[in-house]
Amino acid sequence: MNPLFVTMLGSLLRMALLGVFAGLIDRGVWTQGQVEALAVGLAGFAATACWALWTHYKTRLKFLEALASSVGTTEAEIVAKVGGKA
Repeated sequence: MNPLFVTMLGSLLRMALLGVFAGLIDRGVWTQGQVEALAVGLAGFAATACWALWTHYKTRLKFLEALASSVGTTEAEIVAKVGGKA
């Protein structure tokens, strides 16, 4: 995915969450401490989800390259083609 697109999407998401959280704090639904704890939890979740998706994506690339390779191709050759660790 284009890094500029990812940066812009992240910026829009942060602005939307800031508006939602500010509105909830202003109405007294949440305290600022609760919002900070939620933000830390969401950041941890997002980081974990991104790592898991990236790992699955790289594994899938390796699998597809293995399917397209000829019989007798070693795993090291496939990893070298994909550009990752074994």
